[in-house]
Amino acid sequence: MMNVDFKMDEKKVMKRLGFGNDNRVQKYIDSEVIRLMSPYTPKQDGALIDSAERNTTIGSGLIQQGGPSAPYARKWYYKD
Repeated sequence: MMNVDFKMDEKKVMKRLGFGNDNRVQKYIDSEVIRLMSPYTPKQDGALIDSAERNTTIGSGLIQQGGPSAPYARKWYYKD
């Protein structure tokens, strides 16, 4: 039988994996969400997907779509 003690600095490991102040992992996730939702986004003139790229702060974890450049977007996502 063998006993092993394993100690690690969680903060260092998390930072190394991209969970540090630079938000590398969240930036990747945000970019991938926008990329993967593009084929499913209604396209009139491309303004809606462009608005997601313009209005989203990559790394924030919040994808924002629509706005003044895509006024038709609401009808696709909400039932008034």
